[in-house]
Amino acid sequence: MGNRPLERGLSRREFIGGVAGLGLLAACRPAGTPQPQSSRPAGGQPKRGGTLYWYLPDDPPDLDPHMQTTSSLQWICGLVYNGLLKYDIRPGNPPGSPGANTPVPDLAESWEQIDPLTYVFRLRRGVRFHDGTELTAEDAAFSLNRIRTRDPQFQRAYAFEPVETAEALDRYTLRVRMREPYAAFINQVAAAYTRVAPKHVIEQQGDLKQTMVGTGPYRLKEYRRGVRFVFERNPDYFGAPLPYVETIEIRIIPDASAQLAAFTAGQLDIYTPANVDEFENLRRTIPGLQSLVFSRAEMNGIGLNLRRRPFDDIRVRQALWYAIDQDEVIKVVWRGQGYKHRAVPPALGDWAVPYEQLPLSDSPNYEKARQLLREAGYPDGFEFECKTVYRYTQKEAQVVAEQLKRIGVRMNIVDMEYGAFLNARNRGDFEAIAFPLSPFGDVEDFTYALFHTRASRNFGGWGSPGLDRMFEEARREMDVQKRKALYARIQRELATQCYVLDLPRSNGFEVWRPYVKDWVPAENPERGLAFHYVWLDK
Repeated sequence: MGNRPLERGLSRREFIGGVAGLGLLAACRPAGTPQPQSSRPAGGQPKRGGTLYWYLPDDPPDLDPHMQTTSSLQWICGLVYNGLLKYDIRPGNPPGSPGANTPVPDLAESWEQIDPLTYVFRLRRGVRFHDGTELTAEDAAFSLNRIRTRDPQFQRAYAFEPVETAEALDRYTLRVRMREPYAAFINQVAAAYTRVAPKHVIEQQGDLKQTMVGTGPYRLKEYRRGVRFVFERNPDYFGAPLPYVETIEIRIIPDASAQLAAFTAGQLDIYTPANVDEFENLRRTIPGLQSLVFSRAEMNGIGLNLRRRPFDDIRVRQALWYAIDQDEVIKVVWRGQGYKHRAVPPALGDWAVPYEQLPLSDSPNYEKARQLLREAGYPDGFEFECKTVYRYTQKEAQVVAEQLKRIGVRMNIVDMEYGAFLNARNRGDFEAIAFPLSPFGDVEDFTYALFHTRASRNFGGWGSPGLDRMFEEARREMDVQKRKALYARIQRELATQCYVLDLPRSNGFEVWRPYVKDWVPAENPERGLAFHYVWLDK
């Protein structure tokens, strides 16, 4: 969450594949889930040099990769930082392919599970941070322990709650011990949020909010807030001969029309169309344009704050759910190209229970909605405020607000500045919020992360002791099929509780210039970008 998309373009967080590693199998896709469809010519012999132009709709609030979950930061962190592991995103492994869903070595040249509770990672030797100091296991242990800090600033802490210790055994060996078995551990280590940063820099400066010092293929050369980032090739990158492009310039373009205009004018090399109509129009009008269409995993909806009345009453939450016409949202917002889902989106294959098989799938039912409101003591409806900043969720919220009027409920939409919205969300300072979520290190990112009562991303007082027990059992279960069954139970309970009024999504689209070779779009920030493979044939 906290990753702001484009008004006309889908955010780069929105693309999706599956997860492999410890059991999330992308090959297990439900009927109707689109397979990646690519229109790209064969490559050739890579050339070094040139400048690649890309864009973001927002500046990140700050530059600390362990604190910020915003896409505006996480996308660029993939240029600067590495993790112990990564997902194998590269030419030949596009989003959604089995290879792209496999954790592979990055800073760790190998790893092994010694026993059910112990993992050992052996680091590459001679890897250097951009300031010239050598990477050691102390940096890796420090970073992992920092990410799991129990502080609201560290929203990914939930992913490593089962970790008991992370310690350097020697200069190049990291040992991680668990308190209990944890099925998602390797997937979470491979997620791009799990960056390794220099311990000495953080200790000297207190955080990484104003600097970027990593081991990655690019170094930060210039940052002008509200204008652009400029990254230059790291000549000491351990993955030599990569990268090929000499400079990457990422422009900050908040206005959606300006984004499209910049691409059509040739000022940008890569662009994310808003919908199928814009996608097809660009393909018709720009000769040789390369493109990709694929499914994406995103939880999207309106979160209701259970700490605020009347949302502590399940009858009220269910009444609002029964007033939402999903088909109308798909028609109005997604040009008829969307799909319905609840907490776990269908792109996660058979980890997701099909929408029609979940409780309350007979929505809309306005009579049932009115009956529930009467039973809850609101026969004349009520009024509440919904905060939003994400532009396409603003559009969805507008449609939902009109639908809620049919049962006498008035939802007032409050559009906020990006930073103010994130602060309000993180503090739980809202009655309702319209938001997307596309983390995807593991299925638990769509479930445990939000709905366990102690989870670091539980913004709305969601969950219950009974649901907590279900989550904890699923976290410990190492058998894939048994774990899927547990998450099916969890999804049915979440669908019943209506903590979030899930709203439809659509497929992802990406287009790029004919001369941009070996570009592989990433599904979302947790998968990381593969800019270091790109080369320019011009």
